[in-house]
Amino acid sequence: MSIGQMKVDKYYDIGCEECGSHLSTDFSRGMAPSRIIAVKWALQEKFNVVDGKTLCPHCIRKLVEKNNAVL
Repeated sequence: MSIGQMKVDKYYDIGCEECGSHLSTDFSRGMAPSRIIAVKWALQEKFNVVDGKTLCPHCIRKLVEKNNAVL
């Protein structure tokens, strides 16, 4: 078998750096065929970058609630 002839597909996913949930499975989006589409899907699901970390909407909500409790 020659590995050089094997077709390999690339797919992209975005994961929450806090809880580990992924756009593909936990948000039922599947794997994106490009980085641009992965980012578009993540933004539609309300993923965002907070303090340099990619967070899912659940963790963003927890962070906002925690910060509001401190105020």
